[in-house]
Amino acid sequence: MIRQYNNKTLNKALSAILAVLLIAMPVMAQQVEKNEITDYMQGKMDGQRDGKSSSEILWLAVGCLLGPVAILIGYLVPPYVPGDRLIGKSPEYTQGYTEGYQNKGKQQNAIWAAGGCLLQQTIGWCIYYFLVIAAASTQYAY
Repeated sequence: MIRQYNNKTLNKALSAILAVLLIAMPVMAQQVEKNEITDYMQGKMDGQRDGKSSSEILWLAVGCLLGPVAILIGYLVPPYVPGDRLIGKSPEYTQGYTEGYQNKGKQQNAIWAAGGCLLQQTIGWCIYYFLVIAAASTQYAY
């Protein structure tokens, strides 16, 4: 036997369902957003860790050759992000990894370039000092 419901009962049931959905949707949306933030932050931390070990010897040599200009180049030129560590990762993780890697890589490149610049200056002053000593200790016979 089919039971007939009046409009008030049906309205109450639909109102209850809608109220539950209205409360549950923001909670579910926050959970999805939290996972995206977690992926982004994890990617950023991994990128910063990997960005520390870029190419130290190369930037030391660039600092020796170019001097203070190398420090500026180290800050301005972003390092190449290796793509093999991003295969199968979410877009949020990829974005975080790329930003973390490039930011940390730029810092490290500039630091190593500054070390190369200091090494260049130290070697230059040592050569200058020894040339001055050699010139001062040379006796001329006229």
